[in-house]
Amino acid sequence: MSSSRCRLAVAWIVSRALSVPIFAKILGIGVLVATIFGGMTLMQIHGSISRALHEMLKERTLAIAGSLVASLERPMSTGDVFSVDQKVLRTRRMFPDIRYIIVCDRQGEIVTHTFEGQLPADLRDQPPAFKSSSITFRVLGSEEGLIFDAVCPVIDGYAGSLRIGVTDQMVTGELAAVTRSMLTALGLCSAVGVGLALLLTHILTSPVHHLVSVANSIRNGDFEARADVIASDEIGVLSGTINEMAESLCRFRREVEEKERSRLALIERIVHTQEEERKSISRELHDQLGQSLSALLLSVQSICRGNDHSEQQCCDIESRIRRLIEDVQTLAWGMRPSILDDYGLDSALKRHVEDTKLHAQLAIDYQLSGPPNLPRLPGDIEIALYRIFQEAITNILRHSRATQASVVLLRQSREVTLLVEDNGQGFDSQAMGYDAEECLGLTGIRERAALVGGRCDIDAQPGQGTTIRVRIPLPETAE
Repeated sequence: MSSSRCRLAVAWIVSRALSVPIFAKILGIGVLVATIFGGMTLMQIHGSISRALHEMLKERTLAIAGSLVASLERPMSTGDVFSVDQKVLRTRRMFPDIRYIIVCDRQGEIVTHTFEGQLPADLRDQPPAFKSSSITFRVLGSEEGLIFDAVCPVIDGYAGSLRIGVTDQMVTGELAAVTRSMLTALGLCSAVGVGLALLLTHILTSPVHHLVSVANSIRNGDFEARADVIASDEIGVLSGTINEMAESLCRFRREVEEKERSRLALIERIVHTQEEERKSISRELHDQLGQSLSALLLSVQSICRGNDHSEQQCCDIESRIRRLIEDVQTLAWGMRPSILDDYGLDSALKRHVEDTKLHAQLAIDYQLSGPPNLPRLPGDIEIALYRIFQEAITNILRHSRATQASVVLLRQSREVTLLVEDNGQGFDSQAMGYDAEECLGLTGIRERAALVGGRCDIDAQPGQGTTIRVRIPLPETAE
């Protein structure tokens, strides 16, 4: 009996629902769909914004850590604890959402941190000291919310490590504000007209979202993405235009890549030919012209001893010939130092540093760091690093007005790094990047690094000196 009554009740409800006006049906369906769609959209957008903000916070954390690590490389290498403290405190003041900064030396001992007292127990239980060339990132939970924790090595861990934690309070506040705004807007739009909004949303947003997705793919470099042309209306015309744009970008990228490959190949051939010519001319100067001048000197000495010429005239002639021999030797060394071919990059750099100390008012400190018993670098990499070093020292002597410079060659099994620093007047690196005529030396350094698969980073600020960091990966055969 009860089941019969239930069936009758359901039938009555269905009949009443079907009997209402069509307007009410559309409005009811619109309200229901708008509510579901609005709720789902709110959750999706909230999740997307949350992920985007947290990703931005992660990138911001890594960017702050990377910038601070770069500024800590020199004081950590020299043991300047005061400078480390100052840089850490300045960074803490610049970014209020930083929860903590911990700096450790290469043995894992804490150099400085931003806590007023001792480190919290959870941070002491997991000390951040390590020796690695990679960045460790993780998200930690706390009473204050999530903390984005990054551990970065200083000079690949040889000078210590940096640990930085950034809270997500800013992200939480932004999400709350965005959620309130979206709820208000969603309520107002639903009140104005659910049916019209639903219809227009269904007709318009689907192809628009597709176009946005295609445009984002093209923006991210996927020029093979294409939009679906469903109709011949305005959206269809826009889809066709985007497809034509993507096709044009594809052709343009292929042309640029081909030109870039041709340009790099041409530069590589030019550099190789130039080095061979330098080597040949250096040998000719040293072996033929140098020996000829030496023979001439012996002849002049013999003639002077066998004749009654003035002793002062003979001494002058001998002195001029000796200076000419020295000039030829210097020219031959500048064209292509034989020590580079015979004994390798380290010996050539040491010799160049010593010569620079003798002839210029510049104190240069050279260091070679790396595991012992490593094989010699490939010849093209040695030549590239030596020429980069020459250009960097020449720029320091000509333009920087520096009194001190530091050169560090860091050898590893898979990478070699050349670091050149000075305490000169520096320059605006961003402004110099747009004036090719004033930065031919820096352009040449970047080109030489790129030819051997490396990368050159130039850090310069007016009045704060210049740092040139060249990193070149080594082929497996060089290990």
